[in-house]
This record gives sequence, C-alpha cells and structure tokens, in this order.
Amino acid sequence: MKILMVTIVLMVLLSGLSLSLDVIIGLDKLEAVKNALNPFRVMETVEMFILAFLVLLIFVDALVFWYNKHKKGTSK
Repeated sequence: MKILMVTIVLMVLLSGLSLSLDVIIGLDKLEAVKNALNPFRVMETVEMFILAFLVLLIFVDALVFWYNKHKKGTSK
C-alpha cells in the first residue's frame, strides 16, 4: 500500500510542478492542463488499453498484498 501511495504522491507532485512551470512561462491554466495531458491525447486506442491495464495491475497488486497481509494478521 505504501508503494501505491508513494506512486500517487509522486505523480501529483510532478504534475503540479509541470503545471506550475507552464503557468510561470506564461500559459494560461487551461493551456497548461492541455499541455500536461497532451501525451494521452495522441495515444491510439490499443495504447490506452495497455496503459489502463498497467494501472489496473498496480491497483490489483496493492489490493492482493493488502488482503494477504490482512488475512495473515487475523489468522494469528
């Protein structure tokens, strides 16, 4: 669960840094968000499914780890 939270925190911090740097160089907030989401707009459908699958794997792995840890803790 720690790994998942660290991943999410890093993603949010780096996205915020990217957005703030875009605003500092003179882009308005809407253009900064469009600039940050640009890599996802040019992805093909298959690439979007692969990205969604990889994100899903991260969440499933964290849930399985949490479940096994929780199950081990209650069986004692």
